Amino acid sequence: MDMIYQILDLNNDGRISQKELSIFVRRLEVLGKLPAEFPTVASLMAEFDTNKDGSISKAEFMNMASYVDFRSVTKMPEGLTTTVAGNLTSR
Repeated sequence: MDMIYQILDLNNDGRISQKELSIFVRRLEVLGKLPAEFPTVASLMAEFDTNKDGSISKAEFMNMASYVDFRSVTKMPEGLTTTVAGNLTSR
């Protein structure tokens, strides 16, 4: 989960903004890896940004990860995870 958190935190500020989460979800959608039942970004933020500061802390993310199976949506063919992570962090 730490690796997924680091991938989502594009600017490495230790928090996941709604924009960063939106970018991740959009990329999953483009790759055809986003399940139809995956929650919307707005609903994820509303539910798991418990202190309502507009971002997801690591603790909030760990809570979210107990409800949302990020591992299943980030399973990629061999070698693609690194490429996707590189693309996410290069922006």
